[in-house]
Amino acid sequence: MKAKKGFTFAELLVALACSAIVLLGIVTTFGVVMNLQDHAIDTAESTHYLPVLREYICQNNITSNEFVIRNGTISHKGNVIAIETSITSITFTETQIGEVSLTLCRIREGNRNYEFPVTNTP
Repeated sequence: MKAKKGFTFAELLVALACSAIVLLGIVTTFGVVMNLQDHAIDTAESTHYLPVLREYICQNNITSNEFVIRNGTISHKGNVIAIETSITSITFTETQIGEVSLTLCRIREGNRNYEFPVTNTP
């Protein structure tokens, strides 16, 4: 009996299934990497504005909420401080620790809060 050349239908199905699994893994990995990259870019952009805001607040000794936030643009007394941010609020709270009065600034961005002291008065 002569040997037939080529592959059987079952062999072709197994090869096709293996190829589909490998391609699915590659596409899924690519999607996860792209999602992580987008998240890293968003985080880097948002954390870029935090030092700028902190420096502005501390240099100008701002201890009350005089900021206006509209569509991601932050302004203070008509001066634009930052644009295209995801910051939703900037608040100030007064805290007394013994004889020391401390003003804290809280910047809210999405579900994250960043807090730093602005002034302290003995």
